[in-house]
Amino acid sequence: MKRNNQIILLVATIAVLAVVGVYLANSTASSAQETDREEITVSAAASLTESFREIVKDFETDNPDIKVNLNLAGSGSLRMQIEAGAPIDVFASASQKHMD
Repeated sequence: MKRNNQIILLVATIAVLAVVGVYLANSTASSAQETDREEITVSAAASLTESFREIVKDFETDNPDIKVNLNLAGSGSLRMQIEAGAPIDVFASASQKHMD
């Protein structure tokens, strides 16, 4: 079980970093001069709450110009939010059924 949690944590960290990297690469020079923090929304399965809270805390410490809005709910509920057009940058499902 511990190994599964480590794998989930690793995958989640890679996903968040990949999205943020793409997001930052697409930023313009003028937005870099703004004083407001950039925001990204991460929607994760409620069963991953502890892992994602730790990831977000570490990420925001390392990246003070970026605020992560963490949206936690059941995987099916999150999928429905995405299908309805919710502005979600990263989706981490605990159910393989909702990953595609």
